[in-house]
Amino acid sequence: MRDARPLERRTTFRRGLWLLLAVFIVGFPAAALLKRSPQPLDDLGAAPSFQLTDQRGEAYSSEALRGRIAVVAFMFTSCPDICPMLSKAMVNLQERLADAPHGPSLMWLSISVDPERDTPAVLSEYATRYQADPATWRFLTGTTDDIEAAASGFMTAIARGSEGGEVPDISHSRSFIIIDAEGRIRGHFPTDPAGLNMIEGAIRRLKDA
Repeated sequence: MRDARPLERRTTFRRGLWLLLAVFIVGFPAAALLKRSPQPLDDLGAAPSFQLTDQRGEAYSSEALRGRIAVVAFMFTSCPDICPMLSKAMVNLQERLADAPHGPSLMWLSISVDPERDTPAVLSEYATRYQADPATWRFLTGTTDDIEAAASGFMTAIARGSEGGEVPDISHSRSFIIIDAEGRIRGHFPTDPAGLNMIEGAIRRLKDA
């Protein structure tokens, strides 16, 4: 009498293959659908009104952002670590989004949290290091009260420590804030590589909306 166990093993193996194939067939369209349908962006409310001064010494207000998408960061020129990283990340994103001219135009705002030292002339020199085009990338300063009010309106905070050192003791967010063309805050995004991918994707979606 022949042993039936090899036949049973072949039958079980075939059933396993069919089961795996069925899971793939059912799961692949669902995965593709999820990939095509990212989660909607947050709407954190209206961006604040502000009146500041740019690196050319010219007035720059929130009115200039009407109908434009903006990426906002807080920084200061004597910051030795986080701020150069943020500025390089902005350059990176500008290069990555250079092929997306359609839709609302983009503005990049770097707002100094050290307005006493970061005069327009200092900001202009700093902007030159990153080959910033003032038509699309503004470095902004103003009174301390104006900067604090802008930070609060953008739902972020500035913490000032002791004074007297060569480098000001100022803590601030390292996130990028996206504002849509309707003047709504659409999220605070991390600036690590994964976060930059999220920012690029969000901006492309807003430009295509």
